Amino acid sequence: MLHRIWNRNKEVQRYIKNKIDLELDRIYPVSGECRYNFRCHLNSVHEAVKNNDEYIIMGFYFCNNQPIIHFYNYQKGVIIDNTLGCHALQYKHYIYKRVYKKDFKNIETLFLNFRKQIRNSLPWYLRIFSTYNC
Repeated sequence: MLHRIWNRNKEVQRYIKNKIDLELDRIYPVSGECRYNFRCHLNSVHEAVKNNDEYIIMGFYFCNNQPIIHFYNYQKGVIIDNTLGCHALQYKHYIYKRVYKKDFKNIETLFLNFRKQIRNSLPWYLRIFSTYNC
């Protein structure tokens, strides 16, 4: 059974990766603060509030072909990664949408709901026996 789940998770990763490659625009963030703490949504909100930015960017990056939801800052036409820092340069990044200031206080809920939305958008045959989350 574990082998079946692992294989299904790989299929889900491929499906999401292909959809992102086809539908989203690639971005090239610059290095910001390197926190490397797996809390990119909180890091981005912190920097946006500190700098009085109007929005942050929700997107994805790929690590070993695994799609990962990620958040970025945007200042003066530049997309900044304040979680991975210089390590961000080794990954492919894609933009999904802007998250505006009014939603900063609900960023945790927004992040968790987006994970559910992705899972629910998968075809039924991929959801069966899969435990994968971005």
